[in-house]
Amino acid sequence: MTKRRSTLARLDRDHHLHPFTDPKVLIEEGGPTVIESGQG
Repeated sequence: MTKRRSTLARLDRDHHLHPFTDPKVLIEEGGPTVIESGQG
């Protein structure tokens, strides 16, 4: 995981809990999925 993606994942985890997120499962799965860029 790049430093930028790692930082974004940490910020998401620390400051935003999605309504249907199970925090235990989120931690077990390695944290949130962060998409840095896309095409098309």
